[in-house]
Amino acid sequence: MTKFSALSIARFFEADAVAGRVARKAKFVVLVEASDGSWCEMDADDQGHAGVLARNIVDVIGARGASCWRVLPGGELLGRPFLTHFETANWEAA
Repeated sequence: MTKFSALSIARFFEADAVAGRVARKAKFVVLVEASDGSWCEMDADDQGHAGVLARNIVDVIGARGASCWRVLPGGELLGRPFLTHFETANWEAA
């Protein structure tokens, strides 16, 4: 998984990220915030695949959160994510 040092998710809306999605012919992406605060983008084959990736990357691997986005033909992300999955807070341990 590629690791970015971006401070915010804004990096994924810049021209380079858009061009990369066009080159990869991505139809869906999952934006992941890792437990160390870094961000990465993962391609998914379809909406179901994106949801499975988001849930597993958070629940199994331990990322802070993941959001699933539809990619438009020009590489832009559609409006807002169709699914966002966050880590579960362990309130009992606090």
